Amino acid sequence: MRDLKEIDSVGKQMSISSETAIARFLSSGGRISRLTESVSISESELVSYLATRGIVAKYAGGDTRAYLCRNKRMNCEALIELANQHRSSDALPPFVLKLNPAPSRDRVKNYLGAE
Repeated sequence: MRDLKEIDSVGKQMSISSETAIARFLSSGGRISRLTESVSISESELVSYLATRGIVAKYAGGDTRAYLCRNKRMNCEALIELANQHRSSDALPPFVLKLNPAPSRDRVKNYLGAE
């Protein structure tokens, strides 16, 4: 077991209880894996990715469950989960949806030529 004064990767000193918990977890067969970076994609890229996997998702509009996929209405979060199941089985990093911030009212007014 490591020396109790050893510093962990975050730069904090590990407490005895943390070190004990980690040691028990590892001794019972647990593994510690490094988290992978996520990949940001747009909604259209998400739909395209699913299509490459043979999954059709069509925009339905109307509410937050804006897509029809596998005979169900699904929102983007559900489509991301579905895509990430496939990415996980291929040992690829997970997707996260790119957020498009809403334009400010002033920018919209300027764009539309309103005062």
